[in-house]
Amino acid sequence: MTSSVVTDQMGVEVSAGTASPEVGQIAVTRPLLHLRDGVPTTIGSLLLVTSTAQAKSAGLADALTLIAISFASVFLTMFAILILLNRRVVMPVLAIEKGLMRVTGTLHSFEVNELAPSHGGMVLELGTMANAIRSMQSSLLKSQIDVQEKRAKLHHAAEIAKLGYGTVSVAQKRFTECDANLAQMLGLDPDDALDADISGESGDFQLLNHSVENQNAFRHAFAMGNTVTETIRLKLKNGEVRDHRVILEPHGTFGAPDFQLKVVMLDITDLRQSEERAHQAEKLQTIGKMTGGVAYDFNNILAIISGNLELIEGLSTNDEFKAMTQTASDAVNRGARVTHQLLAFARKQPLSPVSLDASHLMRDLRPIIKVSVGPNIEIEMIKDSGQWLTEVDPTQLESCILNLVMNAKDAMPDGGKLTLEVSNTRIDRDYARLHNEVEAGQYVCISVTDTGTGMPANVVEKAFEPFFTTKEVGKGTGLGLSMVFGFAKQSRGHAKVYSEVGVGTTVKMYLPRVYGQQPADLSPTKFRKLTDELAGRRILLIEDEAPLLALYSSQLRSLGCIVEAAVSGHEALARVGKIPVPDLILTDIILPGNMSGKQAADALGVHYPNTPVVYMSGYTENAIIHDGKLDPGNIMLQKPFTLTNLAATLHEVLTAVPRK
Repeated sequence: MTSSVVTDQMGVEVSAGTASPEVGQIAVTRPLLHLRDGVPTTIGSLLLVTSTAQAKSAGLADALTLIAISFASVFLTMFAILILLNRRVVMPVLAIEKGLMRVTGTLHSFEVNELAPSHGGMVLELGTMANAIRSMQSSLLKSQIDVQEKRAKLHHAAEIAKLGYGTVSVAQKRFTECDANLAQMLGLDPDDALDADISGESGDFQLLNHSVENQNAFRHAFAMGNTVTETIRLKLKNGEVRDHRVILEPHGTFGAPDFQLKVVMLDITDLRQSEERAHQAEKLQTIGKMTGGVAYDFNNILAIISGNLELIEGLSTNDEFKAMTQTASDAVNRGARVTHQLLAFARKQPLSPVSLDASHLMRDLRPIIKVSVGPNIEIEMIKDSGQWLTEVDPTQLESCILNLVMNAKDAMPDGGKLTLEVSNTRIDRDYARLHNEVEAGQYVCISVTDTGTGMPANVVEKAFEPFFTTKEVGKGTGLGLSMVFGFAKQSRGHAKVYSEVGVGTTVKMYLPRVYGQQPADLSPTKFRKLTDELAGRRILLIEDEAPLLALYSSQLRSLGCIVEAAVSGHEALARVGKIPVPDLILTDIILPGNMSGKQAADALGVHYPNTPVVYMSGYTENAIIHDGKLDPGNIMLQKPFTLTNLAATLHEVLTAVPRK
């Protein structure tokens, strides 16, 4: 139950109600105020009385209402915060996460934080994003390392390939960018390359092969935005001339102040020189094949002429007639020397190499050389201590040295100095790479140097070509250096000419070193009267050309020999058992049909096992010569040969065989 009582300021009740609270009730008194002139004045009091149960019930309802309102307010606030957080944080985080996944390429491999709830949420997304960031960091670091490694490899490859890169300001005619490789190609200091004058006219280098037509073509291409690739030849400050392959890529508007060219340059000088040497070698090989075939046929012709002249000279008693035959014989001998030189150039000269000390051979030649060059030329001979041995044909080596000496003499008409040197040397891989016809290794180098007029570069390039000469008509065949070249190549060596106009010329022969051999005894052999041993000896002669067969038969008979002649190996075999056993078989190597001279000799050897064989040939591509060398145990007469050569060879062979 609830009641109220109002009293005035004197305590007198002015309204009806229960005035005193009972047991189980609650009474509350509050003053009644009145504003008088803005000042609160008490005019009475209000007494409220209610039961305890009712008061509790009303308070609980109010508290519950307040709590409900508070919870609703908190929920609405949290919901608003979550919506805002989702928009401002979660969605951007998810977008970042997906982007990171796409960048790293490891969408399936991200790890989730162990503390993250399994049903997802903010912690899960942040953990995934952290993993994605870590993965991206690792991927970026790996990519950076890969880029650095590739850049280093590319730089190394550019250095090996001699590839340079730079950027040119066309208006300023200056580099705005120039790497060390490009600077080196242009003969510039890398630190000063950006300040160099690259106009190509009177600057730090000169452009030798750039015409007005080329300039106009370049301008048109750059105006169209096209890249230009061109081969240029530059003369550097030091006077060296180099060839380059250059790529020019335009950037910007042609003619504008900021127009630039990206430059990529490759030094192709060594490549061009190698191509030129290969072309030269191919040309010389073709000439060699042709000259070798011509020399072979020409040798047979000379052999017929020479042999018949010798027979006529021996039969004639008229001095005037003998003088004419001698003149003809001298001409034949000169022709024979030419064919020998052609065969030497073609590397088809039959060689009989022995192990020798080239310095000893040079020393033995000194008297001949001194007489050949005359008193106006000073001679100096130099040799290394501990001189290596080489394996060559001594006769051909002597001819080569004397040829070089005579060339040197002709280059010093007013006198000078002639230096002959034998040295131990080594050809390295770099030199062999640039001269692919020679192998790297140890060599004996024989050089002949003069202080004569020298030769320009265009003459040096052709010096080894047969019949090329700068001498007047009738004063040189042009075969001297070509013979040296062919002999060196056939001996598995190398020849090189160095010359400078007004300074002189050096010709070097590189002959391969041999190991573990003793030098051969080159002292001359003396023979007693040849016909004493040859008289009555039976010779089985095999020669397919009728004129030569008749000539050699006559020569042998003039030496007192008994001749059994055959035009082929088959005919010679058919005579086995019909003629007495021969003392010697003399056969041409190249015979008609399917049986060579070597095969014929082998077949006859079955029936005549103790009969020696002497071969004849003017050509090296045959059965007893390999790599230009005569097989061991074989004896050969090189066509054309004289009657004296024939007699001396037969004498040497037959003196070792007892008469039958």
